[in-house]
Amino acid sequence: MKNTFGLDDKVIPIYFPSSLVRWLESQGYKREELIEGTDLEATEIDKPEALTSFRKHRKIIENAVRLADSPHLGLAFGQQLQITSMGIVGYAALSEKNVGQSLQTIVKFIRLQASLLDLELARKEDYVSLLIDETIDLGSIRRFIFETILAFSCNMLESQGIEKLPGMRCKMRMTKTDDWDDYKHLLPFPVQFDQSVNALEIPAEYMDLPLKMADPVSASNAIKICEEQLQRFENQEGLLNRLQALIEDSLDNPPSLAKAADHFCVSPRTLRRELEKLDTTYQTQLDHYRKEAAINYLKGSTLSVQEIADKMGYNDSSNFARAFRKWTGKSPGDYRQ
Repeated sequence: MKNTFGLDDKVIPIYFPSSLVRWLESQGYKREELIEGTDLEATEIDKPEALTSFRKHRKIIENAVRLADSPHLGLAFGQQLQITSMGIVGYAALSEKNVGQSLQTIVKFIRLQASLLDLELARKEDYVSLLIDETIDLGSIRRFIFETILAFSCNMLESQGIEKLPGMRCKMRMTKTDDWDDYKHLLPFPVQFDQSVNALEIPAEYMDLPLKMADPVSASNAIKICEEQLQRFENQEGLLNRLQALIEDSLDNPPSLAKAADHFCVSPRTLRRELEKLDTTYQTQLDHYRKEAAINYLKGSTLSVQEIADKMGYNDSSNFARAFRKWTGKSPGDYRQ
């Protein structure tokens, strides 16, 4: 399932990059260098409830790989992550009856802690496949993310007494790197590259293994909290999706905040408040989609700047040019060249 959020929409929990920053700090790296180029305040890293954008999320990981000078940093990072790093989702998974139910809980609520990933469980003969897909093009951080998942999965299973992981294997869409043989010892199972899917294949017999911390009462309470949080998350994500569709359908004559609120059958105050919860505003969203549309027109069409301005709802091309320079640092003409 693909997400429709933009690169700058603050809809991604910051816990993952913040965990990476804190871990590298313990290795002697400086927080200021790790968050360089993100516009994040150093204190934001210590707010687990905060949301960030994919662009900032990606930049932190790129900084980390560059500073650590380690192409397979994800393996080392994943090795030190514990399932409790996933917050309430992790506690819910740990409290389940067995490995199978624990995996089902993670799959159901993964979006609360890792909205960049989409998980699915599929039974195939004697194996259960944990299919892993990305909800947005991960680009430069794809290898880091997937190698973190592999190492983290080992920790999760080993924490339940499955230490040797006999029979487990992994399939990856990515191409094998020239130096992989120097790192493959960090994983206790083989990895097959250039496959049609990303998947962890786990022997079906593991699914019934009991969990050490199984507690039906704790599991029920934790899952209830997860379900409430997921409902709020989906409501917020749905609002952004609906707002995106409204703006994209009317870029040449975008509605005011009041008219947008009327379209959603809420008051302007309610719409403003719901967007504030996502750390954004109506004007920010309008500018974002205007920018994306303008860039697409400049790159893929021969329309004049005035014609593009008209399509963006600007009566005066100079106002459009001013806005575009604010968005990109360049004039429309310079950007097209």
